[in-house]
Amino acid sequence: MRAIGLMILAAISLSACAVDQVSNQPIPTMLPNNKPGFGMRGIIQFTPEEAKARQEIEGIFVQACSSAVKIHSLKMEKYTGPINNGYTYAAVAECL
Repeated sequence: MRAIGLMILAAISLSACAVDQVSNQPIPTMLPNNKPGFGMRGIIQFTPEEAKARQEIEGIFVQACSSAVKIHSLKMEKYTGPINNGYTYAAVAECL
């Protein structure tokens, strides 16, 4: 019984994370124009507005580049879960 309680607590703790720490990690890449950039895919949770989700994604890239970025591609798909709403995405950005 105690193990079940701990599993439920762990599930609640994981669902409370605003950003999925595993998948929202920018991966360094060289873009077709031979400039440095990052690719990334993941989930932005608890953000039902698309513009806000885009800002969060851009902010992750800015932090990774330590500079301004130019988003080359961003594909987003809205999802609704039993606990939260948000967007799944795949994106590529250039460090400026």
